Amino acid sequence: MYSHPCKGWLGTTIDSDSTIALVSLKHMDDHEPYFNIEIPQHIKEFVQNHASLSSMGQLWDKILKLDSSPSFSCHSIYQIYHNLHKQKWQCDADEFKSTKILVEEASKEHPTGTEKGFIWRVDEIRLSDESEYSAIAFCMVEVLQKFGVHIRELSLDSACKNTNGSGYEVYAVLGEEVWDIKASITLTKKDLSEINAFLDMYPEAEYQLCFWHALDAVWK
Repeated sequence: MYSHPCKGWLGTTIDSDSTIALVSLKHMDDHEPYFNIEIPQHIKEFVQNHASLSSMGQLWDKILKLDSSPSFSCHSIYQIYHNLHKQKWQCDADEFKSTKILVEEASKEHPTGTEKGFIWRVDEIRLSDESEYSAIAFCMVEVLQKFGVHIRELSLDSACKNTNGSGYEVYAVLGEEVWDIKASITLTKKDLSEINAFLDMYPEAEYQLCFWHALDAVWK
């Protein structure tokens, strides 16, 4: 087998009480692949012609029907799929500026018949200027007007920083008093800033720790 001086390492972890071995392989330096992973032209054209599918999973399933044992990965297909969709909403090469412009556009345009296809109107939430950080907040007004008074459970979670190129934390839910949300249950991972935010906004609500995050912490 041909090898490369990539300074990589192979790690194997075996638990005496388990029949499962954990194997990890890491390359410190990039090198040429051991086999051809180039995406065939007909697959690229197929992705371009079917980029309107609602999910990447649906697209990958259709590709597997064309090629049941592809040499390329789902991740490489996602890059093409993502770049095609990015043309619809990217307003600037800088992710923060792009998001700000997009939010401003969504707050001005009516959700139906717009160029970018907004489904719901968005209102930007004005935040105080801080020199230490930059942040953008917004709410989906019509969704909150329709369902806000019926919400009884709120979960707050921050996505990992590697979900966007700029390394921003992305929070799923931020509540405002103006929408009259009367939560009886709040749920977060073990993040003290998130827990304290809920205790401050909803002191009477029952707090719960996310079961998945608890299991993940035990596993780690």
